[in-house]
Amino acid sequence: MVGALRIVIGIMLIGTILDEVVAIALLFHVAHKIGSSLAIAWLLLAQALPAIALAPYGGIAVDRFGAKRTIVLAAVPQAALMVLLGTAETTPWLVIFTVGLSSCFAFSGPALFALVPVVARQARFTVERTNSMIEIARGLGSVLGPVVGGTLIGYLEFATTLQMVAIWSLALPAAVVMFGLNTELSREKGSWASAFLGVGKSYKPILRRRAVVLIVATFGAIVFSTTFSDVVFIFFASFDLGASAFLVGILMASWAAGLTMGAWYCGKGTGQRPGLLGLAYLGGAVMGVALLTSGVAAILLRADLALAAVAAIFLVGGMGNGVHNVAVRNAIHSLVPAGQHGRAFSFYVAVSRAASICGYFGGGLVGASNAIVAYLASGILACSAAGLGWMAQKKARASESSI
Repeated sequence: MVGALRIVIGIMLIGTILDEVVAIALLFHVAHKIGSSLAIAWLLLAQALPAIALAPYGGIAVDRFGAKRTIVLAAVPQAALMVLLGTAETTPWLVIFTVGLSSCFAFSGPALFALVPVVARQARFTVERTNSMIEIARGLGSVLGPVVGGTLIGYLEFATTLQMVAIWSLALPAAVVMFGLNTELSREKGSWASAFLGVGKSYKPILRRRAVVLIVATFGAIVFSTTFSDVVFIFFASFDLGASAFLVGILMASWAAGLTMGAWYCGKGTGQRPGLLGLAYLGGAVMGVALLTSGVAAILLRADLALAAVAAIFLVGGMGNGVHNVAVRNAIHSLVPAGQHGRAFSFYVAVSRAASICGYFGGGLVGASNAIVAYLASGILACSAAGLGWMAQKKARASESSI
């Protein structure tokens, strides 16, 4: 039984990688078949907006009906929409099917997050280790996505690629049903209808947890700052550092390698609240320092020295990124009781997606000519967010202990 449940974790990890591959394959498809930057913008909005709008309801559904029912009910339309997305050749249909797929993810994502502690404990893994492996899988997906996605489209075409992923996406719901895996249901009073209609009231138990609100707000500010700099990364690397296409790839790989190491390290945590919160804020501060010093290196050093320095800095920044991401997820699992994990994750996703959209627009407004300024501003913002969040956290803890 333990071995079989570890296979379930393996299915979750492969699915995480394939999600990244599909996202890259979709961008390849739009770029080569439609060739419109406006279509890519619409596609990004179609992915983000449903997650923000429907995330609150996805969290309520998971906590009221359980992760098993939510995952199973979302699985068939999710797979069907993925197949239909593979047949889309025009921007309107791409947007329509992407909105539908993102809407399904708004329900299946919180269910998967809430299921992590259940599967991990039964498979005799720690929650920290499982979250660490999921973050590493995401990192691998972001690195392998362009290679695997491009290769699959080249050999199998876009439609066949999505059909294969759609079939694989049914493996997790099948395993969940087979092993009877489910989450603890919410014990809060009131009907499910009142919970859905009174969204604000349903999320009061989450918003009352000051440590969760602070850490998610800090996470959102850091997501905004890193997305802000991500938009101008290619200009920063190519124009300000003089990197070739190969060296641009090296810089990206440096950050990804650091992320993997940071995520692995954070998987060894004890699960104790002070340690998790400290790691989350420390990881965010390291990311901020890395972005800031990258901008400073580009100003003060010769191009060849600056490139080498930024590669090393990116490795350290990636470590902070991995530690921060895993620690935030671990903290939410630790601070929020079972029966509220769906809503907690939905709150986390909505903040993250909203911050990403703002970051993309902010970075776009800065433009290619001010890439160094974007890196300096991103670093200052991330450091400030981590520092202020940590101080607010300490103050909140002090006030709690004095009561």
